[in-house]
Amino acid sequence: KFHKPVVVDMFCYRRFGHNEGDEPAFTQPIMYRSIRTHKTVVQVYADRLIAEGHITQAEVDKMRADWRAHLEQEFEVGQSYKPNK
Repeated sequence: KFHKPVVVDMFCYRRFGHNEGDEPAFTQPIMYRSIRTHKTVVQVYADRLIAEGHITQAEVDKMRADWRAHLEQEFEVGQSYKPNK
């Protein structure tokens, strides 16, 4: 469409800091107080799909429940894993 290079300028943040040991609210309390109020990407996308009539809230809830059940099932399978020695 454009047939030339473009620059995409994005403002991003790490919702949970740089790693699991980092508590970003210690160094940036005001910014992370604001970040905590933001919806997650999944919530924003689901809300948009619902608003546009592509899916219902019940379908979103079912997808979340199905995914959670899948994760739980895989976690249980992993509990019996014995590595080769």
